[in-house]
Amino acid sequence: MHETCRDLLGDQLIPIEVTGKEYIVVKGFLNGGEFFFITATENNTHVYTEGSDAPIATLNAGEFQEFLILSPAIHILSDKRIYVVHVTGFGCETGMTVLPPVNCTGSRQIGFTRSSSEFFGMNILVRKEGVPHFTLNGSSTLIPPSAFQPVPGTNDGWYSAQLAFDSNDVPVNQSSLIRNEHHSFQAGIVNGNAVTSARYGFFSSFSTLFIGDDFDF
Repeated sequence: MHETCRDLLGDQLIPIEVTGKEYIVVKGFLNGGEFFFITATENNTHVYTEGSDAPIATLNAGEFQEFLILSPAIHILSDKRIYVVHVTGFGCETGMTVLPPVNCTGSRQIGFTRSSSEFFGMNILVRKEGVPHFTLNGSSTLIPPSAFQPVPGTNDGWYSAQLAFDSNDVPVNQSSLIRNEHHSFQAGIVNGNAVTSARYGFFSSFSTLFIGDDFDF
């Protein structure tokens, strides 16, 4: 039997100082199951999901555990700093990235270049107040509020969207720009096809220097 969907997965590690205790995993475009992996940085680390009272895992430093993604977005909390790695892709091609925590990270604008005309998907995560304020390459219709849904377990505080764009909306080998003038956001991008490979990464900031948005009421 001929199989084409084989990938080596890897990503650059980030310093423990820019890991966090709160994450949201947004499901990608992979057929079948997707997974996230949690690695503890300290002993006796308790991990919770979607407002659960009981921990889904208790890990010591360096230990990790794999979890199947069963919903469009999963909220993760821990009592100590953790790494969260997400494996996604499209079709049967996989990609992997280290996720940024949702506290004190994100960007108001993200520039990127689409490297090929192959499949191009995007996951976006933002606080509820930022949902109506996105533009992509100057257009306010490409990332509409209707694309977003609340993330379970966040008390209606966080919203996620999953979108795919053709080369008319996101041109190949040209600079593109996502903006949100009111709130910081995270954006993960998947690009490739089933006979080459999946490219998956986050372009938003991992910085711990971000001290919060100026909320408009």
